[in-house]
Amino acid sequence: IKFEWVVIDDGSTDNSVEIVTNLISSHVEDIFNIKLIKQENAGAAAARKNGIDNCKYDVVTILDADDQLSERALELAFAKISNSVDIVCYQVNFVDADGVFLSEFCYKPKNWPVSGQQAFSECIDSWGLTGWFMIKKKTILYTYKYISNMSINNAINLDELISRLNMYYAEEVDICDGLYVYYKNLNSTTNRINKNYYTVISTALELNKFIKRQSNLDWQVRSQMHLLATAWGVYLRYLKWRSKLDNRNDWLFSLNHLAKKIDFSLLLKSKLSIKNKIKLYIKMVLAIYLRF
Repeated sequence: IKFEWVVIDDGSTDNSVEIVTNLISSHVEDIFNIKLIKQENAGAAAARKNGIDNCKYDVVTILDADDQLSERALELAFAKISNSVDIVCYQVNFVDADGVFLSEFCYKPKNWPVSGQQAFSECIDSWGLTGWFMIKKKTILYTYKYISNMSINNAINLDELISRLNMYYAEEVDICDGLYVYYKNLNSTTNRINKNYYTVISTALELNKFIKRQSNLDWQVRSQMHLLATAWGVYLRYLKWRSKLDNRNDWLFSLNHLAKKIDFSLLLKSKLSIKNKIKLYIKMVLAIYLRF
């Protein structure tokens, strides 16, 4: 298998560039090529797009800086790529900063491969599949072209929207036995205090706009669940961090805007257990509160 490793330095402030430069200088290119590209800090989605634009092969996989793949993961994933299979997911283990096993991701589909439409459906209001996969370059570039027309000012979780739309545009999605190891980093962009975290709201709203154009009632209900969960999550962070935020009005304005986009009639059509319905009603009360 021909292979290329493209490393994107997304404005790092540590010695990452030095490490990669030293690695390249001692690396034998006959085995595979390593390419280092530097950019100003722009977030995961932009860094990944830069890497994809600068890779020369037709199939790509994305590996975050603090994660790792098992020894044969790339080989096992690549073997599942076919004319119809555009995406191949990895098995996923979650570990702590010291590499101690915490849990494994449980995929919702039981029979593989699944259609891209089913995969997308399972990732609207929860993650029934993961965003850690191998994908055809043309599929992910099509997704990036689509989102370029969206008005999203968010570098925090834009990659999550991209992962969902990749599923939508895939013909089929399969899974392999290769392992992706995800290190839970408490200092990551989504975990540490971030005064701009509220911008994840724009991503949820753009996903909802996309789904509203699909005329699929189940997807629309799921999207409303996602909007409600986003409002809940952002508001809890606001309460936790507000004493350290100098832009509290931006948070509250965005939460108010999001709450007004929530359709309670669709939420009431969701099929939930009694326990989960109670949780739903509590979150709906919050959404009503945020409207005023």
